[in-house]
This record gives sequence, structure tokens and C-alpha cells, in this order.
Amino acid sequence: MRPIGVTILAVWYALSGVLFLLGGLSAVTTFTISSTILTPESHETFYAELVSKLMEVVGAVLIVAGLFLLIVAYGLWNMKGWARVLVIVISSISLVIGLIRIVNGLIPAFVDITISVVVIWYMTRREVRMAFEQK
Repeated sequence: MRPIGVTILAVWYALSGVLFLLGGLSAVTTFTISSTILTPESHETFYAELVSKLMEVVGAVLIVAGLFLLIVAYGLWNMKGWARVLVIVISSISLVIGLIRIVNGLIPAFVDITISVVVIWYMTRREVRMAFEQK
């Protein structure tokens, strides 16, 4: 049986994955369309193309990240051990980034740090580890 916390994390990762995918698709399509609307005579064509290419790269990264998050959500939902490990790794990276942000004076990073610590703690609890091993 899947623990409720794992279910919550699976839904969170799935929703995040969908939002990343939508953001990536939006970035790619919006800026590609807008760059084709500008006429060649426009003095802003170079900058529009530059921004368009940059947004295509950002969009592609968001799409890949979204697919990755959906795969993690699938793994959590189906109680795959690799998904548990990935969540711990992702949360650890988020924790380090949060600490760096605090050192740079970004106080709102405490929320990220708190969530990361709670997720790592939860995913390393004996009951949760056992639930993943039983599946």
C-alpha cells in the first residue's frame, strides 16, 4: 500500500511536470510565432530572433524537465525504488541551492529549505523505505 505522503508527492510531481511541459511549449511556440510576425525591415529583427532562439532553448529545457518530473511521478505512484532515490537527490539539490540563496541574502529560500528537509526526512523514514521495498 502506498503511504499518503508518497501519494501527495506523486501528485505534486505530476502537476509540476504538466506545468513545466505547458511552460516549455508556451515558450517555444509564443516566441517562435512572434519572431516570424516581425518584418525583415524591422531593426529589431536580430534581437527578436535572438530572444526567440533563447526561448526555444529555455522551452526545450522546461519540456525535458517536465517529462523527467512526470517520470518521477509515475515511479512514485507505482512505488518504484528508483523514484524514491530520485526524490531524495532532487530534494538534496534543492536544499543546497536554497542554502546558496540564503548566503546571497534571499530569505524566502527558507521555504525551499524547509520543504527539502521535510521531503528528505520523510523519504528516508523506515516505514516509507519498507513500503518501497515491499512493492
